[in-house]
Amino acid sequence: MKTIYLIRHAQSTGQQPDGDLTELGKKQAQDLIARLSYIAPDGAYSSPYLRALDTIRPYCDRVGLDIQTDPDLAERRLKPFDLWLPFDELMHHLRLSFENWDYKMKGGESLNDTKGGALQGLGKIAQSNFERPIVAAHGNLIAAVLGTINPDFGFEQWRAMKNPHLYRLSFSGDAPVLFEDLD
Repeated sequence: MKTIYLIRHAQSTGQQPDGDLTELGKKQAQDLIARLSYIAPDGAYSSPYLRALDTIRPYCDRVGLDIQTDPDLAERRLKPFDLWLPFDELMHHLRLSFENWDYKMKGGESLNDTKGGALQGLGKIAQSNFERPIVAAHGNLIAAVLGTINPDFGFEQWRAMKNPHLYRLSFSGDAPVLFEDLD
C-alpha cells in the first residue's frame, strides 16, 4: 500500500487563492518542520493556493524538495469569492453540504465536486514513484476525501480539524482505503 501524508494548511488570513498565512500560521509552518523531518517525505505536492504552499515551503526549502502544484488540490469554492456571508449563514450552508454532498450554493461547488477532483489528484500522486509524499491542501477537500473512506466523517469532524492538521492515508492503487489522524 502507498502512504500519502495529507496536511491541512496553517492558519491563514482568508479563503482567497492568494491569502497569506497569519503570523501564527507562519510559526505553525516552521513548527511543522520537525514533524515532517520525522516522516522524511520524498515528494511534495500542494494546492496552488498560497496558504497551502506556504505551509510546507519551510520544510521543503530546508531539505531541497520541489513542490508540485495541482489544481485538483485547490480549495473548495463554496460560494463566489466576492459574495460575503455572515459566519452563521456560512456555517449553515456548510452543514447542509455535509448532509447532502450534492448541495451547492449558486456559483459554488458541492462536496461531491470537490471529492472528484481531490481523488483524481491524490490518485495521480499515489501512482507516482514517491514512497512518502506530503500533500498540502484544504479542510473541505480533506473532509471530502476522509468522508469517502469513512462516511461517519462529517461536519463536526471537519469543524474539529486544526490548522495545520496531519493525516496519513493508505492507498490501494489510486484509491484511498484507510486514514489515520496524526494530530
